Amino acid sequence: MKKFLFIIALLALFTAGCNLVPTTQNQTPVNHPVITHSFVSFLVSPDVYTKYCDGVNMDSAGYRKSLTKLETQVVTGNLSTNAEIAKEAVILTSKAATLETMIDNNPDFVRIIGDTAYMKPIDGWAGVSIFLCAWQPLVEINLLQFPEIKNVAWMNDLQKWQELSQ
Repeated sequence: MKKFLFIIALLALFTAGCNLVPTTQNQTPVNHPVITHSFVSFLVSPDVYTKYCDGVNMDSAGYRKSLTKLETQVVTGNLSTNAEIAKEAVILTSKAATLETMIDNNPDFVRIIGDTAYMKPIDGWAGVSIFLCAWQPLVEINLLQFPEIKNVAWMNDLQKWQELSQ
């Protein structure tokens, strides 16, 4: 009787072991979303831009000198190239400075080709000179922090802008 119980116990152990081995055959693979984060650093001014650019005082150079406060934000998404990180730096710094007109209305506001960042031509509106007094130094300082970018070219001709390859 003891032999019989011993054999049954061994059989139970072997069959249980077979059921404990997971199988992946005929199972649909589960795709788990991959969430990536990027750290983007940018420079802002501790002052509001209208302290330097208000229509009467148009001190772009003074505003440029005030861009000393380094901020870093975590951005969800895959920024895989330095060009994407540079563009995101301009977006974040523009939002921080409340100079969002170009980034909100033109998702294709910058094209980085070689070592030059080309800025899309800007149409005129009431207050555009105040906006540009602050936005140009803000953009230039934040793009030129990337060693791959040596120049920032402000395009005036929409035809030439459209001819640039992306």
